[in-house]
Amino acid sequence: MQPVFRILGPLQVTGPRGALTIPAARERAIVFQLALNANNVVSAGRLAETVWGYSAPGTAKTQIQICISRLRRSLDGVGLSDRILTAAPGYRLVAAEDEVDLLVFERRVSAALRVIRQRPARGPLVHAVASVRYALDLFPAEPLLDVGSEVLQSYARRLSERRLHVLEECLDAQLTLGQAGDVIDDTARLVAEHPLRGRLQCTHMKALRQLGRRADALAAYQEARRAYRERLGVEPDPELRGLYEEILRDMTCPIGPGLTRSPSGVA
Repeated sequence: MQPVFRILGPLQVTGPRGALTIPAARERAIVFQLALNANNVVSAGRLAETVWGYSAPGTAKTQIQICISRLRRSLDGVGLSDRILTAAPGYRLVAAEDEVDLLVFERRVSAALRVIRQRPARGPLVHAVASVRYALDLFPAEPLLDVGSEVLQSYARRLSERRLHVLEECLDAQLTLGQAGDVIDDTARLVAEHPLRGRLQCTHMKALRQLGRRADALAAYQEARRAYRERLGVEPDPELRGLYEEILRDMTCPIGPGLTRSPSGVA
């Protein structure tokens, strides 16, 4: 079942009688705010801040009421009647847990990360990674994309950081499963986008090492070190330096006769 209210990207609302187009920026902002707080009351004042920032006009309350009336009619047209309720001191969007993509994302991710952090056997870990990947697929782009509200953009930044953290956890779990080949494209793209994020740099280097590309892993460290020094004027963090030294030792200390290295994945 696809979510009815999708806010992890451009706003999409889909009811039994089709998709709803919301051309007015004010009404899109209101839907975003209500969906972010699904099943909880959002005050009229908070909705006014969402639409106008911190300089709302004196007529804000009346204009919010007009927007809510329009949204109710539009939702009714696609078979989503009685979804926005009046509840002092504002309004509440009524939605089941699986009807808002953000709620689905958080439920799946929270359960899966609990399993991953317990370092389980291979079977449960595979299942947890699949669940996280499903959740990440709900989040294909920057959240709250088509809204100009400064208030909502602060939410968007937090959600983007949340997504990146979840992706880091997932990539590390996939490396534990020996899936370096499946993640290497992701890690290469992510370190290019976030060159100062030490955990991602470590994950990328570990993926390269797992693929037998130790020279490339060392080169990746030097690229990261250059970014740290040029942008921050500091050396990489201890974990990243430690991984570099570990890979360097791997290359300079050959394996003795009859010995093999331990596999990186879970048995």
